[in-house]
Amino acid sequence: MLDLSLYNQALPFIQGGDVVVFEGARQLGNPLTWLNVAIDVISRSYLTHAAIIYPQRLTIEGQPQKCLHIIEDTIWNGVDGVQINPLAARLEGNTGVAVLRLSRATRLSLDWHRLWARAIARVGRDKYNIGELFAYVARDLPLVKDIPQLYQPTPGAEVCSEFVCDAFADGGMQELHPAVTPPQKLAQLGIYDGAPLVVYGKLSPIRGYNATPIYA
Repeated sequence: MLDLSLYNQALPFIQGGDVVVFEGARQLGNPLTWLNVAIDVISRSYLTHAAIIYPQRLTIEGQPQKCLHIIEDTIWNGVDGVQINPLAARLEGNTGVAVLRLSRATRLSLDWHRLWARAIARVGRDKYNIGELFAYVARDLPLVKDIPQLYQPTPGAEVCSEFVCDAFADGGMQELHPAVTPPQKLAQLGIYDGAPLVVYGKLSPIRGYNATPIYA
């Protein structure tokens, strides 16, 4: 049975727009192990996935929410691309999951109406860009790292953290570079308040957490 004790304790402190980071499990028999390992190697980080907390005040397909949801770009449960899922249903299969709470200054700087309108418009439309994982590798290879196409977004397709950064950019955080921001770099942005709030399992320390000024 899934242990939801940390999740339930954290619920009062989580707000819509907070970032969720996942440390994916690397277990034999886990169908996502190959993807977790690939992201681990590429980004030099245990963080393998990122999502955004979906506000409780917003409906899903016209219906009020009965539990906490996230909006994410992933391949899960037979669905490829941007989708809205219960956070509790996405915990299993991970070593650890944590919520990175946005600072008050960050919240005040964002146009939330525009952010959510554009993020929701991608649900069921944009796909998960597996090819971007190869671009992450190529950017470290001397012979090809200077090819401009490796640094350009793919219309209608993103990886998880690119979707999160795109959402923040749509909300007015123009200093970001979504197409080249893996979960590790997303967690390093100086936009959060306090330590990561672990909601499941045990999360490894995040290198450089909340330390990179986005206005530098």
